[in-house]
Amino acid sequence: MDNSTKNDLLEAVCQSWSENCADHFSCEIALSGGLDSVVLLHLLCSLRNRHHINLSALHVHHGLQKVADDWVIFCKKLCHQYQVPLRVEYVSLNSNSSLGIEGEARNKRYQKFSGSAASVIAIAHHLDDQIETFFLSLLRGGGVRGMSAMPVTRNFNHKTLWRPLLQFSRKQLEEYAQIHNLPYVQDPSNNDTNYLRNWLRHELLPQLDRRINSFQSHIEANIRSMQKSLSTIDEIAKNDLSNICPFDEVLNVNRWRELSLSRREEVLHQFIKKHVSGSVNTHLLQDISQHLFWQTKQHYWQLSDGNLYLQYDFLWFFCGTLPKICVQWRVAKKGLPESLIKSLHLRKVEQNDVLLTKIGHKNVMKLLQERKIPLFIRKHWQVLVDENNICRAVVNIRCDEYKSIDNGYIPTIPQLNRYLMELYA
Repeated sequence: MDNSTKNDLLEAVCQSWSENCADHFSCEIALSGGLDSVVLLHLLCSLRNRHHINLSALHVHHGLQKVADDWVIFCKKLCHQYQVPLRVEYVSLNSNSSLGIEGEARNKRYQKFSGSAASVIAIAHHLDDQIETFFLSLLRGGGVRGMSAMPVTRNFNHKTLWRPLLQFSRKQLEEYAQIHNLPYVQDPSNNDTNYLRNWLRHELLPQLDRRINSFQSHIEANIRSMQKSLSTIDEIAKNDLSNICPFDEVLNVNRWRELSLSRREEVLHQFIKKHVSGSVNTHLLQDISQHLFWQTKQHYWQLSDGNLYLQYDFLWFFCGTLPKICVQWRVAKKGLPESLIKSLHLRKVEQNDVLLTKIGHKNVMKLLQERKIPLFIRKHWQVLVDENNICRAVVNIRCDEYKSIDNGYIPTIPQLNRYLMELYA
């Protein structure tokens, strides 16, 4: 690689940042210690002053190799040399995962990416990775979505995943590392052809390259074509999604059933993709689709970042905890007097909580059931109690009728509105 080509690589990454990440100022690179990520780290260090990037690195320790601890040491030394803060995360893998050990490791990495404080996650995938991904999907029946391989950028948990090296081959990266005398570690498992990706890399793809002129260019052109088609599909799906999702975490199943089969599948994929790190499992997608279409009354699915719940003809995503909540008060025909609300405090509902009514008292859990509050959220519902721990109001729903006055106040928590079924009537 001569100096002009070397500068081309640097300028291409710089241009990619300007085109895709110009409105961001923090970037965390996924640093394995291997050739690809070391080259990308070196490039980003060259760019951080030019673009005022707050650069950091993440190393995920999978524990799959005996030398994994040595890789942590290597990454720490390298980041110290470049004055780049390093975050090291240790993960445990389920060897019985239906995703396989590679898929399981990938999902764990993406879970750690989602915890980044940076707005951009830089990943060092290159052209060889792109072509391998295309063939892996081809062999596994991944369809257009799978064979379109990896985009330069995509949204991920309110962050941007950025792959600026996709147009460069591994050979070009090796030459860049040689020119700059960059050290890097070698993963011995990369030579194990029992893994399908390694078999493609070491056996099938070299033969195709020898047999077909401009082999990589042809595959790259196919990938670009499929990405254009996928972009159109996603545009339609996102428009459908906006029409059938009253909130980001809620899908209206009745409206979903009105779509054609292919559009239902794409909408469901988009909905789940919004809420999970890593790839969407095809078998899971099919199972959810069948339950929704055949009108199962109640069901749930466990995801990597939360659960999906089907109830009352709505599909809900819930991560397990409510975001930070703040009580607001609105004036109603009947509500609590201002003198009383100042002495109340907020807590989660308990099984024995009751609310006084004109004809006696009402168990709050029973009240939530009657108001069709989804089962999974009931235990998280909030009530306001007095100094004697007596329930005086169920937020968003009802107040103690004996304490209520005309034009009094009812407590509301806007985050809970999405679980009020009367809003969807």
